[in-house]
Amino acid sequence: MPSDGTTSAGSAVVEPRRGWLLALAVFIAAALTLCWPMLSGQFIGGPGSDQYVAGYGFRQFAADF
Repeated sequence: MPSDGTTSAGSAVVEPRRGWLLALAVFIAAALTLCWPMLSGQFIGGPGSDQYVAGYGFRQFAADF
């Protein structure tokens, strides 16, 4: 393979300059999209979740016994 960035057929190899930055942005967007309910307090630790409501009772029971 020639070292000037072309293939043996003569067509140029096209690569993004900062491909890792695009991949990082896609992964961060996917993580934020999937974790949005948790991060906005609608899941796990939110005031209406069962973890918040029942968690105190379970913790108090465990501390007492």
